[in-house]
Amino acid sequence: RYVSGINNSRLAQRRVKDREAQRVSRAGLGRRMEQLERDVEQLKNWQNTAPPVNELYLRIRLLEEDLVSLLGDMKDLIATLLCSPEGILENCFQFGWIIILLVENEDILSIENSAANAALPS
Repeated sequence: RYVSGINNSRLAQRRVKDREAQRVSRAGLGRRMEQLERDVEQLKNWQNTAPPVNELYLRIRLLEEDLVSLLGDMKDLIATLLCSPEGILENCFQFGWIIILLVENEDILSIENSAANAALPS
């Protein structure tokens, strides 16, 4: 810094102020370094305990296969109910239920109470 033209007392005050600013800056830097070191340790611990990414992808794939299987079973069950000679569907509509059938191409077919009652014989 430029110090010529400043008397000794002002120069001493400036130096004290500069030293204090450096001390605060170093303390802040030290705290930041400690926080970063703690973060690194946490990441190392997490890395040791977390399952590998490949295992997670495998788990997702297995869950997706289970979901597809369950949806297929649900479609079969609903198709059985719709084609049932015992009139299960008619009983469902008497209670005001709504049946939603998921179709393979992911369209949703809703059979609502009013439309179903119109189609059912009295």
